[in-house]
Amino acid sequence: MEEIVLKPGEATAINLKNGDKLMIITMGGQTSDLSFKGLSQSITRERMGYEKYGRPVQSLRLGVGDVIYDTTYVPTLRIIDSSVEYHDVLWPGCSRAMFKQFYNVDKDGCRDLLRRVLELDDDYDLEVVSFFMRLGENYEILPSTAKPGDYVTLLALRDIRIGVTACPDDLLANPTPSEIRVRLL
Repeated sequence: MEEIVLKPGEATAINLKNGDKLMIITMGGQTSDLSFKGLSQSITRERMGYEKYGRPVQSLRLGVGDVIYDTTYVPTLRIIDSSVEYHDVLWPGCSRAMFKQFYNVDKDGCRDLLRRVLELDDDYDLEVVSFFMRLGENYEILPSTAKPGDYVTLLALRDIRIGVTACPDDLLANPTPSEIRVRLL
């Protein structure tokens, strides 16, 4: 078993083979973003809405059994276990542009970190799934209430290179930044 430890503002890329299992663990109050080239939040929301409700409903949260899709409708990752109820598939992930525009802070966001570790151009429109993110009634970002040891386990449904972060957002989502541990099971 391999384990990678990420401090807030760090990211890593991992190659998964079809059938590999990956566990992402927060050490408390820390969110994590995951992406891969071609990840589609909108198709994931659409497909999960159909699967859960049998009609076009935008499912904004993912839980155990849900699947993350790419832009060609190919199922890529399945959530097979989680210690928290849901994970966010609505917000695009933080970015340098967002920090600069809204908070006048000059630092990389998850999307910047993920583009770098996945070796994608700076203008690539990368989408993410956020783990351990807490959302309010109107889907506003609230401080994470994740506890040390909270986790999500994913099953690769095809060979894929993914990126995982320990989100650098210490303004909204991560009031008590901590490590993220990534384990290939």
